[in-house]
Amino acid sequence: MRLLTLGDSLTQGVGDPTPGRAGFSGQLDGWVTHLSQALQDSGRTVAVTNLAVSGAQASHVVSTQLPQALLTVADVATIIIGVNDLCRPGFDIASFAQNYGATLVALTAVSPVVLSATIHEFDEPFPVPSGLRQKLHSNTEAANEVIRTICAQRKVLVVDMANSNQMGPNVRSVDLLHPNRYGHQLIAAEVLTVLHAAGHFCDASMTPPQPMRRGVSDLAHVAWVGTYMQRVVAGRIRQSHS
Repeated sequence: MRLLTLGDSLTQGVGDPTPGRAGFSGQLDGWVTHLSQALQDSGRTVAVTNLAVSGAQASHVVSTQLPQALLTVADVATIIIGVNDLCRPGFDIASFAQNYGATLVALTAVSPVVLSATIHEFDEPFPVPSGLRQKLHSNTEAANEVIRTICAQRKVLVVDMANSNQMGPNVRSVDLLHPNRYGHQLIAAEVLTVLHAAGHFCDASMTPPQPMRRGVSDLAHVAWVGTYMQRVVAGRIRQSHS
């Protein structure tokens, strides 16, 4: 079974360092790893091509990830994107729609099953001004409308992260933006549920994830928080308010 995944840090696995590895510079697991493990446990051999890169926007997917994806034959392809677009000043919904649509057209050409996801309200844990929060929520709603509309047109499966509880406080890593290991496992379980509902891999299952204790995994992620989150993401939020 060949799994092709595109997107940003969420799909790269940030927030879920592999046990025994050190921080962002070490190996990451993430929801893609947990999903592929569930498929392997069902007796399949799984080959994963994960092209996701931290910080990617929809335009980056088109310019840098799609060319590689078009060289790959997949049984399932996924694209989850949008948070980095919404954090940028001058977010352009028309440009996002064009790039997102182009991505889905390309993926449906290389894979019989394509899956995407809506965007959750990622800003909730951050102390941002109310005006900026309203703007981010408005942009998120607009992006989700684009995602739902284009996915329906292209017959692409959708994980509705915007209306789930998978990004609550107990599933966030110490950077407050990315899921921790438990959160990534929940996302993998929801992806598998959506695949099941469409009649795919119905013999595969996941052990229900359990909330994790704070500690070792958080420490492994601290280095990444210090070098990336405060400098880049917080800066982008401030810029979008200026």
